[in-house]
Amino acid sequence: MYTKLTQYPAIRFLLVIIVGTILGILTTPGITTIIIIFGSVLLLSIIFIIKGIYNIPYYLLGLSVGLWLSMGIDNPSVKSPNKILPEQPALIEGKIEKTLKHDDNYYKCIVQGSIDTKVLPKLNDIKFILSVTNKNNYPLDLKAGTSIFAVVKARLPLASQLPEEFSEKQYFTSLDVNWYARANSRQVSCISQNHDFNFYREQIVNIIQNKIEQLFNADIQGIVQALLTGDKSDIPPDVKKLYSFTGTAHVLAVAGLHVGIIASVIFIFLGFLKNRWVKFVAFVILVSLFVIITGIQPSAMRAGLMASVAMLMYTLQRKINLLNIIAFVVIILILFNPKMIYSAAFHMSIASVSGIALLYQPIKSFFSKYIKSTHYLIKYIINSISVTLAASITVSPIVAYYFGIYSIISPLANLLIIPLMSLGMVLSILAVSISFLSMTIAGYYSATAEIVLKIAQRINEFAANIPYSYIDGSVTIIISIFISLLLLYMIFSKNTRLLLFRIGISILLLIMVINLLPPNKNYDFKIIPREQFVAVICPIKTNETFFFLSDRKPSQYPFRDLGMENYLSKYPGLIIIGYNGNAGIAMTDELKKRRRFRVFEVSLQMQERIRNILHINKYIPQLIELN
Repeated sequence: MYTKLTQYPAIRFLLVIIVGTILGILTTPGITTIIIIFGSVLLLSIIFIIKGIYNIPYYLLGLSVGLWLSMGIDNPSVKSPNKILPEQPALIEGKIEKTLKHDDNYYKCIVQGSIDTKVLPKLNDIKFILSVTNKNNYPLDLKAGTSIFAVVKARLPLASQLPEEFSEKQYFTSLDVNWYARANSRQVSCISQNHDFNFYREQIVNIIQNKIEQLFNADIQGIVQALLTGDKSDIPPDVKKLYSFTGTAHVLAVAGLHVGIIASVIFIFLGFLKNRWVKFVAFVILVSLFVIITGIQPSAMRAGLMASVAMLMYTLQRKINLLNIIAFVVIILILFNPKMIYSAAFHMSIASVSGIALLYQPIKSFFSKYIKSTHYLIKYIINSISVTLAASITVSPIVAYYFGIYSIISPLANLLIIPLMSLGMVLSILAVSISFLSMTIAGYYSATAEIVLKIAQRINEFAANIPYSYIDGSVTIIISIFISLLLLYMIFSKNTRLLLFRIGISILLLIMVINLLPPNKNYDFKIIPREQFVAVICPIKTNETFFFLSDRKPSQYPFRDLGMENYLSKYPGLIIIGYNGNAGIAMTDELKKRRRFRVFEVSLQMQERIRNILHINKYIPQLIELN
């Protein structure tokens, strides 16, 4: 084992850093202690190197780096509990990193900074989405790079509770954002306008987005913007959800796939350069420029750095070892930003590329053992499925943990969608690039790109609607881990007889695990806590359901609950709604425009009877636990 590890010095160093980090977390050394340790390590290392002993300084340095990292990895975010919590007044201060939406009356952006609420200690160095309404046309010039101070209403992101409801929690996780804050324009003060790289990046992105608007139809602009700039804000939530169901959501986020395509195009484009070092420098600059333009997302940083290191190995004519490169990139990224270890995008990116590095060859050998064909199409299918399956085995439990979805159809969907989206991306890049010279010629490329991307969307919609194409729910992570282990169990079968035996065992184990898992909660009634009210759903008889909307506060100002409105408007059969406050009144007033139903006001005595009949152990307005 040690002999094998000596072939991977970066992996060894990363393991030593992890040990040092764990020791640092357990012992919590102060800055003075760290300085003393570093000084001692430096002195000892010099002594050992003089004596010709190199392994000990290597390990001492790794442990010291780990101890230093342990001081910078405190998670500044608050874990979002499985509860409905109300908004709370807060003060925020920070710098705008990225504009998400901007028009005359509304501005939405990502801010990096601090948030100070009444109920929690001040949280520093966190990301939050800030929404600013500007109905009074108050002059407010907000751009990326602007330092701001604001009085806001803040809360943690909400998970979806209803069918077809947008999941804030999932969306915020994909952006590595911790909080949501809202304010009106008069509550936001601009402290300074910094012309940093975020400012210039946004100027470049705006130019690209203007070209996209000129070249592409409105229904495909959001996809093209996501592919070229990393901005997914214009993609409808239902489209994002379909890509999640098929396990192809990664094609919408700037990650290894996109950086790999760009790196390949740049490498081919720089083929005319004969000097290898000039080519290397140009390659790194252009790849870095793409990573910066797309928002310096963790997955893009990982892929860009890996591409640059691989190019360096190629320039030095050294053998490229993917596992060593991955470990080296992880070390560089966490040294650059220790808090990146909390990034969901970073976890998924490293897991997927590690899965490919470790499992691609064994999976490819497995398929080649039973499919003996030299036809290029068959070889392409085997290679594509092997790559997708290798990445899926390692990343699917992480996706299930963060998003609660496990896609069964992912390998087949990726087989078709990845090449189409890759081709669409290349054509879109050509269209935007050529548009600066000729809009007519660029139009041909954009039209072709639209056709390709729309075909990919149709395939994705079809795949998502196949019965049992995905699993979602609270037990998804357990199922995903179990399926990944069973796939490995079958892939490493040495012969056909052993494979058939392991398939049989795997089916039996999977059936047993599914039966042992806790069943979904199917009550005669259902409680859905919302921010302003609690909805109690009581089936009365076939095609007849009673909804009780219980306000949390008396005489509160009601905000529209679009998710519940859509749910009630599409609910089958006859519905009867009882309410006891302003939120319920506002809800029924809106529903009258969309469907017929019966409605009445519920007295406090009747509310108490409902609680007793349904055996609810708390007063209904106090219920905040999500199902």
